Amino acid sequence: MSLAGAFLNCFRIIDERRVIPQDWLETRRIAKHVGRDSGRRDLGDCLIAAIADRLPHDVLTKDRRFARHIGRTRPGKPERTQTRPTPVRPDSQASRQPSLRGHSMKIGMNLLLWTTEVTAEHDALLGQLKAIGFDGVEVPIFEVGDRAPYERLGKRLGDLGLGATGVTVMGPESNPISPDPAIRKAAVAHLEKVLDRASAFGCEILAGPTHSAIGVFSGAGPTADEFQHGVDTLRQVAEKAEGFGVKVAVEYLNRFENYFLTTAADTARFVRAVDHPSLKMMYDSFHAHIEEKDQARAIASCAAETIHIHVSENDRGIPGTGQVDWDGYWSAIKSTGFDGYLTIEAFGNALPAIAAATKVWRPLFPDSMGLCREGLDFIKRSTGMQH
Repeated sequence: MSLAGAFLNCFRIIDERRVIPQDWLETRRIAKHVGRDSGRRDLGDCLIAAIADRLPHDVLTKDRRFARHIGRTRPGKPERTQTRPTPVRPDSQASRQPSLRGHSMKIGMNLLLWTTEVTAEHDALLGQLKAIGFDGVEVPIFEVGDRAPYERLGKRLGDLGLGATGVTVMGPESNPISPDPAIRKAAVAHLEKVLDRASAFGCEILAGPTHSAIGVFSGAGPTADEFQHGVDTLRQVAEKAEGFGVKVAVEYLNRFENYFLTTAADTARFVRAVDHPSLKMMYDSFHAHIEEKDQARAIASCAAETIHIHVSENDRGIPGTGQVDWDGYWSAIKSTGFDGYLTIEAFGNALPAIAAATKVWRPLFPDSMGLCREGLDFIKRSTGMQH
């Protein structure tokens, strides 16, 4: 493990962040994917490869069966075109799942269906979601005062073998596009704390409308100054996200929830302006159903910037039972080669706070676990995924 120790020290993971549960999950996954004619892989090399995938950085291990990992290039460093080959076993489940970029698509479930704060009370729920067949969960990160609950959650997820993404929102007191420099500074400080909590439970991607305050309107459209404020603020956030090993996926919302980013084209332009590998965007079928003319064209237009996707029906109920153009949606996801999380986002009226925030006043489905099963089956059938 001396080689692994040298790599980890180089990026200060032991000293500052520690190896997160997701690293060990990925290490075990890599260690299992060995060709029939190959011997066992060195565990240290597998750990190096796992962390390199998360950061990412260039890595050369002593195991010659690993290609050099090519991540983002540093300023002044020539760009490379090498990529790591993905070992495939004919009998592996991963080999039967759609993939273009070397990894399989995964299915997640947003926990906002049940809570805004995940605690020990939700341990059984996490076990149920794993048993049903979900690969990961999306964790709300709204309460950031105490890191301990997120560390505990990370251990629980690791024990279950569940991956994780996170979701958060911004308020008026931490609005990244505010004309007040102090409020923009507060936005960076707040998101740094959110990213720290995310890293505590092995979060891969922090999703949500981190670009501006939700539900806050100016009475006009976004201005050039607001765009620049957002770019400058989120670039600082992206730099901090890289240190935590978490990627930020900016989410555009419909015009009734925000005024700053409301289309795929706007959001892709914003991401390109930020120009940092730790900040990309996500796509949500619910918001797109309201704002886009064509789901397929919208997805294709931002494919290069998209690292996370929400599967959400037009009424926020069971995916596949409403008016969203699912044929166009799935066609574009397949053709663009998306290979990240497809996360179900649905809301109910059982919890007053969530019902008030999402304006869901009537029951949209018989029961939450039924929604999970039907939604999961819908995604598997639509993508051809086999678990």
